[in-house]
Amino acid sequence: MKSLFMYEGWDNSTINNKFQELLRQSTEYRNSGTCPKRHMKSPESLSLRTSCPWFPHMDTNENRYPKTLYVAKTHCKSCITTDSLQNTYCKPLERTITVLVGSNDIINGICQYKEAKYNVPVAFVCTRILEKVNDQELTSIPLSFFRKTLWRQRAISDRETTTTPPISVTQNQRVG
Repeated sequence: MKSLFMYEGWDNSTINNKFQELLRQSTEYRNSGTCPKRHMKSPESLSLRTSCPWFPHMDTNENRYPKTLYVAKTHCKSCITTDSLQNTYCKPLERTITVLVGSNDIINGICQYKEAKYNVPVAFVCTRILEKVNDQELTSIPLSFFRKTLWRQRAISDRETTTTPPISVTQNQRVG
């Protein structure tokens, strides 16, 4: 199940070492129990440098095969952001896998298992909160963001505008 967390550059021959390194790098964050106030400034794993830092967590269920799965977990509810977009949250990016779940049925002394779909969070992404207006989902962006954006656009536009007067040319006049 470690392959669910494969990063660029990982392959089957290096997955065990790379996954152990991912676990080692995320130990401090996992044990902190809190969301960082700003982006982590380290060359560590991508999972720790995102707007929604996450870490692999061992999920064990004795009634499931495989009994142990690694799932992504985060301590952050909202995204770590430096701009005025406050209406954000950390959403799990899930991958659906098939597992076997033990049933209460025992046939000839053998416990029976049934297939089940299981959504495994493999990362977290930063997303904006959606609001519904007249059954239409809209992204919620604070008005202050638009005001700042419009102000920036006007400032840039003013800098790029030149005050050169227009040239008027009559039909018989040569431009030299």
